[in-house]
Amino acid sequence: MKKIKLLGITGIGLCALCCMLPLLGGILGAGAIASLGAKMELLGIIFIGLSAFAFVVYYLKKMKKAKACACATDCNCKTEKSSSKA
Repeated sequence: MKKIKLLGITGIGLCALCCMLPLLGGILGAGAIASLGAKMELLGIIFIGLSAFAFVVYYLKKMKKAKACACATDCNCKTEKSSSKA
């Protein structure tokens, strides 16, 4: 009778573990993701700054190229419609 009682208690314990482990894993996983997100926030700010810098560099290069085209004498910057009026 003592063995049956021990097996019953063991079964109840295993059943409780079977139900609680997925919940515990979800809670711990959500906590880990939140912690990782908080640590990655600084990297996000850095990458926003880098992308803004890259945009400014691209914009300045494009403006420099547009000014060079406006001063060119070979008229490469004209469209085909305006050059076909001859």
